[in-house]
Amino acid sequence: MMFGRPRGNIKCQLWPGSRWGTLLACATCLWFSVCADWAPAAGLPIFGPAHPVTGVNTDWADSVGDISPDGMTLYFQSTRNGEFDLFSARRASPGGAFGAATEFPFQNVNASSDFNMGNPTLSDDGLELFYHVHAAGGEMIHRATRTSTSSPFVAPSLVPEVNIPGALWTRPDWLSSDGLRLYYSAFDGGNSSFGYVATRPTRNSPFGEPSTTTFETLNRIGTGIAELFLTDDELTVLFNADHPGGMGGLDIWQATRDDVESPFGEPLNLRSVNTNRVDRKATLFGDELFFTSTRGHANDRFKDFDIYRAVRIGTEPSSASDLTRNGFVDFEDLTILLAAWNQHVPPEEGNLVDPFRTPVNFDDLTVLLADWTGPGPAGSPEAAMGDTAVPEPSSLLLTLLAALGLSFYRRRRRRN
Repeated sequence: MMFGRPRGNIKCQLWPGSRWGTLLACATCLWFSVCADWAPAAGLPIFGPAHPVTGVNTDWADSVGDISPDGMTLYFQSTRNGEFDLFSARRASPGGAFGAATEFPFQNVNASSDFNMGNPTLSDDGLELFYHVHAAGGEMIHRATRTSTSSPFVAPSLVPEVNIPGALWTRPDWLSSDGLRLYYSAFDGGNSSFGYVATRPTRNSPFGEPSTTTFETLNRIGTGIAELFLTDDELTVLFNADHPGGMGGLDIWQATRDDVESPFGEPLNLRSVNTNRVDRKATLFGDELFFTSTRGHANDRFKDFDIYRAVRIGTEPSSASDLTRNGFVDFEDLTILLAAWNQHVPPEEGNLVDPFRTPVNFDDLTVLLADWTGPGPAGSPEAAMGDTAVPEPSSLLLTLLAALGLSFYRRRRRRN
């Protein structure tokens, strides 16, 4: 159970009868009071309410695939013709409503197979298409090309070098802006799906050996990951998974990395979007998030898939340091952590680093200070987070805090 805001003398809340607890709190607060640079910690986007994309959804299954770089064309898959086929819909301006769906530019691709197909993934110039086709050997990645965006795709063919042998399905997810890196996912036929990336030297060359190094952390968690979307800088990935700690069923998650040579880090649940139903296949354009969900139906069957849209309205802290869950890491969160000092409590009460083995200590305090956003006024979180920021705690401060803690423990030991 989460602590409320502690009342009374904080010294007693920390270590009854000890002036060292007071000194610790004062030293921490002093550091914040003298810092001039304030800025929010990098965090998860907060999206407003999600709404069905009218004009695109039908009474059959409709699921997001990709969106053009200008945000004007949505590519998706639908069973409105019986099996899953590929479709597109256009709008007059970003943020506007989409018009009627059409099979262009996929009519030749749709006619090339009587089996389900999906995950249309286009190059930025719109001249190359990757998609998957379900056949006797499982779902496999195919490719088609065209010479002009006014023409349909032609010459669909298998891309053998990226398909994973023995996988129940292999699906394309995202193509880099230069067209040289294909990010995709594959299901092993057991209980796990994994993220891959394959690279080629030119657009006309075959891809090299697929690698899982980029997703080595994410692939090891729970049942793995699927249906990837990356930002243009390739430093943020959205994906769906049913990891522990989610909202229920498949959820959309986010992970980041510092550079394109590093693997992605630990995932965070995109909780402002997810429900206890199936939420999957996210695609971003600016502040618009398009994704697939069954939330509008009684069941979680394929035919219950609809395409939804939500708009980003702010940012929330990217760690558990927001103990009050108000969208900020500030003095209220610091007070909760200090009140639980040296106690074995769960993460939501301040034990951020290692709740199973250690009490609340300096490691937890360091994490909270690094995630500090500052107090937010009433209103939206976005309005509260300006251009200033609290830097990570200095080594001088941490040395001071560590010295205070050691002094306290030595005094306590001598008394015992």
